[in-house]
Amino acid sequence: MTSIITDINKGLGKRVRQLRFKESFSTKEVADYLDISEEHLRLYEEGIKKIEAEVLVKLSHLFCIPMSSFFDFSRITDPEESGTNDKTLCFVNFNQNKSIN
Repeated sequence: MTSIITDINKGLGKRVRQLRFKESFSTKEVADYLDISEEHLRLYEEGIKKIEAEVLVKLSHLFCIPMSSFFDFSRITDPEESGTNDKTLCFVNFNQNKSIN
């Protein structure tokens, strides 16, 4: 059971990292939005630290995606090779979205 949980944590972390790269957000921007340190975000992205449900909710708001898409591990690609750097209109009001609870 532990290895399944570890695999899920790693998959979620990779998906968060992929989405962050896709939208051209820095670790600082996402960490600030989540009100955590950049190191804490790195631990999430590496699958070392479990991502809590409330963090996934905030991330789904930030990336304008449904919660279920975090668990679609078939969509995970290497963000550094994807070449996608376009931010969507959803992020125009990035600072305004920081108040989402």
